[in-house]
Amino acid sequence: MRHIFLVVLAVELIAAPPARAQQTSATFVPSLSVGTVYDDNLFAKANGDAGTINLLRPSLEGMYESPTLSIQSLFSFDMQRSNHSALTTLDARRHGDFDIHQRATPQTTLGLGLRYDRTETPGELNLDTGILGERRIAERWEIVPSIAYRVRPRTTINASYNGTTETLIDDIRGTLHVGRAGVTRQVSTLDEITVGYLGRQFVDALETHTSNAVLVGWTRELAYATRLTLQAGPRQSSDKGLAAEMLAGFTRTMARLRLAADYWHGETIILGIHGPVAVDTATARLVWPTTPRTEIGLHTGITNSTTLEDHNVRVYRAILLGAWTPHGGPYTVSGSYGTELQQGLIRRSVFIDDQVMRQTFRVTLTIAPRWSRTFRPTGEPPVVRRPGVAQ
Repeated sequence: MRHIFLVVLAVELIAAPPARAQQTSATFVPSLSVGTVYDDNLFAKANGDAGTINLLRPSLEGMYESPTLSIQSLFSFDMQRSNHSALTTLDARRHGDFDIHQRATPQTTLGLGLRYDRTETPGELNLDTGILGERRIAERWEIVPSIAYRVRPRTTINASYNGTTETLIDDIRGTLHVGRAGVTRQVSTLDEITVGYLGRQFVDALETHTSNAVLVGWTRELAYATRLTLQAGPRQSSDKGLAAEMLAGFTRTMARLRLAADYWHGETIILGIHGPVAVDTATARLVWPTTPRTEIGLHTGITNSTTLEDHNVRVYRAILLGAWTPHGGPYTVSGSYGTELQQGLIRRSVFIDDQVMRQTFRVTLTIAPRWSRTFRPTGEPPVVRRPGVAQ
């Protein structure tokens, strides 16, 4: 399936007609972040060692937009210095991502996403579960090709593939293949119905597991900028038999408040664990722009994870953060306080405890100048403006 998606994507991108007589824009954002982190449990142990880490993060972001093509990319890496000499390094973490969306025809949109992460704190890569772990080098690769075809004004067929590989250096390597396909129908101005298929394959050095699910979804526009999404269906797994797959989400966006909450019951992979892991996770995110230049946010979550061997771990986490951009310029000062509580054990190791409490304080200054330019297509006449009117 993934080979078919890649071939179709390449052919469509090459054959796509160029845009005519419409504007194109390009944006370039280099940035530098300098910050200090106080962590009362640097090594995620029951009796933690406190310490500070000074971080320097250069990054480079680029964006390109035309009527039929959009491209976005980002690369960053962290250098850090700590009062614990073992944590001082010029290569603490790397992150790169690349996204491209091409409207190949009026009915067809193609997409491709690429992600890469490398870190010495593997818990940062457990995106779905938030599970902590000992400090070791870990890598994560992800590729996401997709296609959407509008067969009628209110009916769209979607298909995508997601391939993820996670590796603990000199340890377990796990790969997750996820295929999705479905049909979305707008049944009214406020409602959408979706029927789809979800297939997963979990691969590691010991064995391969598969699961297949049929899902029915409903999305309702409750009010302006307020949306409710529900999706559920039966899932047949090679290891656990018949189970349920569920997803629920709620979003609300206003000028003075942004709110998002979701719940997911499904499967994923976790660094250092064989086979699929059953996951129940609930999160909530609240952002309050107190002024045009200042905002406060709260992110919370609870995740319960169970392995094939019925080992269980539960993680509670909360982050309070704030950001201030003086004069609306390229400078941003941000701060955060985070707390995490992990109960249970799913990976046997002398470096891991069955109950871990961790608190972190972070202060960061980011300098991010932005350069943008708009291009006119060749042959398009310039816009004529009256004298004294800025262009």
